[in-house]
Amino acid sequence: MKLCRRITSAHAENSGERIKVTPNMLEGWGVVKKIGGKWHPSVAFQWLSANNDHFARVQCAVFADDERTEFIDRQEYSGSLIDQVEESYKFVLRSIRRGAKIEGLYRKDSYELPPEALREAIVNAIAHRDYRQHAYVQVSVLPGRVEVVSPGSLFDGLTKDEMLSGKSKLRNPVLADIFHKMGMIEKWGTGLPRIFARCAKAGVPAPLVTIGGSTVAISFKRRGESVSHEGVATVGNVGNPVGNVGNPVGNVIAGDSNLDQVIMRCLRDDAKMSAARIAKIANVTTRTIERALTRLKAYGRIRRNGGTRGVWEILG
Repeated sequence: MKLCRRITSAHAENSGERIKVTPNMLEGWGVVKKIGGKWHPSVAFQWLSANNDHFARVQCAVFADDERTEFIDRQEYSGSLIDQVEESYKFVLRSIRRGAKIEGLYRKDSYELPPEALREAIVNAIAHRDYRQHAYVQVSVLPGRVEVVSPGSLFDGLTKDEMLSGKSKLRNPVLADIFHKMGMIEKWGTGLPRIFARCAKAGVPAPLVTIGGSTVAISFKRRGESVSHEGVATVGNVGNPVGNVGNPVGNVIAGDSNLDQVIMRCLRDDAKMSAARIAKIANVTTRTIERALTRLKAYGRIRRNGGTRGVWEILG
């Protein structure tokens, strides 16, 4: 089974231990069941594999303002929940400010928010959400904060104070157990305390946890005001806004570096993406994108391989 291989690989990568996961082990964990000599998947198996649940998805977006009136970018991730974690995490890292510092002979990237805390928040939202709700996990990058919202309020009488102190009650125990075995969750109930500890170590404010009637949200306060999109700060200026990054995409003009960054981001995500699709994301005309693509080709930053049905190649 492909899921066996994925759990084996992830466990080895995160723990250093090489344990070959077998279908019999999955059965013991409640992921599959053998009936009449054939393996039958549980709901958790389906979520972790070829997930076709319409609402078992993550919606990610970058907004130009804190009121969420204007999109800069948005993506929806479906399929395996394991892939959703990784894709959502990468989306956030691409969308917040990144700087660099030199440690000895090496350059080390540094983000405005601790990546481990962001990833933990996304994992928790996916692992502990209420999958009976017709709602999505939502990850929003706004000028003032990064917010992760999970459908479903606290489970089985758990209080906010208990949750903040590290106590947990599992809504999806099989799913959480697999995430634990893969090294995506370390111990039951340690997620939020670990997020707070990582923020404190990074010197950023503790995130705000909000319990709604049907959601749990965690909000990380950002440094500065503007939304960064593929923004790389210069060495020594970690966290400072970069150039024009953060201006609403709908107001950019041909030649503006912000539009170029949006185009490059789109092509990295999908080398076959059309000018019309990029125009929709950037909130400009298709002709504007076509002119920008021509300019980027002339500058040697991209190249088209294969004509009209080909793909874009990022050169620099």
